[in-house]
Amino acid sequence: MSQVTNGHSDTQPFALGTAQLGMCYGIANRHGQPDMAMATEIVSRAVAAGCLYFDTAAGYGDAEATLGQVFAKLGLAATVRVVTKCVLQHEGAFASGEVQAGLQHSLDQLQLPAVWALLLHREADLALWGSGLERELLALRSAGQVRKLGVSCYHPQHARQAADIPTLDVFQVPASLFDRRFIAGGCIADLVHSGRSVFLRSVFLQGLALLDKEALPEKMGFAGPAVATLEKFCWNHALDRRQFALDYVRLRCPGTILLLGAERPEQIDENVKTMESMRATLALCDEWDRVWPLEHDEGLCPIHWPK
Repeated sequence: MSQVTNGHSDTQPFALGTAQLGMCYGIANRHGQPDMAMATEIVSRAVAAGCLYFDTAAGYGDAEATLGQVFAKLGLAATVRVVTKCVLQHEGAFASGEVQAGLQHSLDQLQLPAVWALLLHREADLALWGSGLERELLALRSAGQVRKLGVSCYHPQHARQAADIPTLDVFQVPASLFDRRFIAGGCIADLVHSGRSVFLRSVFLQGLALLDKEALPEKMGFAGPAVATLEKFCWNHALDRRQFALDYVRLRCPGTILLLGAERPEQIDENVKTMESMRATLALCDEWDRVWPLEHDEGLCPIHWPK
């Protein structure tokens, strides 16, 4: 793992997730979607903390348009590395030109001539790789509109299948102290060792890891035992939950980039300050894995949460 100095690592401490900039996102969201002034401050503080990567998608409300305006206002268009995503209109079917059209719309919104990476937002679309999808994506890369190609995965088996495709350079996967499926089987480590860029999302599980049990939304009542167990564990070890959540993935997943969202600028500051130190150890991570065993993880994956 990169050494942490001066508030950020010597590589890349985090990428800014921007779903919160385009809509009211996350079970722990208390302030709703930021206005333009707030969004500008969030991006500004992220950049000041060393952030280069911004993760977005056409499906994140008006996040791309907001980013485009903020980048233009702050003069960041030439330096940021934007990761966006494409979704085929009809699951299980590919229509020639639809990825190109979707990307052009994203570029127009972002006010950029190209993005650093374009990911398949839906891992199931990998089944269409040989049906013209690969050819269209490679053409966009050859045209200079995309630097790298990748996929956002929810299941380790799909990530492993995608890893066999040499033209996929970027992987986005979930990893947290409550969702260790990609960690346990060595999937993340294998992707890193293969030279891929790996972004870890859901590090706080939309804020679940930071909520008190009493503050859980009614629909998230099933997560009460997990939150209570984490509260007790961190209390027993005199650990801040934000600290432990970040330390856990940093220790378990070296060489990756943490994808962290923010609805307020202060959350950027909190995360950066927390990452200035490492309070947990691998032994403590092992103890947590015994206290909250792996078989609990599947139910705490957001794709299974009630809408």
